Amino acid sequence: MNGPSLAGASLQMISALAIVLAIMLIILHFIKKYRGRGGTLAAGDRIIRVMGKFYIDPKKYILVVEIIGERLVLGVSDTNVTFLTKLASEDAGEQPAEVPPSPSPGPSFRQQIRAMMGLTENEKMEGNKA
Repeated sequence: MNGPSLAGASLQMISALAIVLAIMLIILHFIKKYRGRGGTLAAGDRIIRVMGKFYIDPKKYILVVEIIGERLVLGVSDTNVTFLTKLASEDAGEQPAEVPPSPSPGPSFRQQIRAMMGLTENEKMEGNKA
């Protein structure tokens, strides 16, 4: 048999795989290095920067991004990105206004069930004594 041996072919295949993996790791290193920090896509120029994110659903959120000095509000879901509005330049430098406190919650679930069943606090006490 004059063909290559099984050991030689295996060694050649493993070395080729090692070279491909090394190239992939080097590319990953450069992507991480030049991607920047804080959600930017350009290291020195900071072309795109994520200013804030508000989750509406696990897979839906509102995103405020700054692109070359302009702030955009985007609606993002798992299937698409929708432009919502552009913030005016006078709004761009301001911090968001403080959110007013939410109104006090209504009756608890337990109280609502008791009301539907027609039970009062006195009947509750009498039920516990028996």
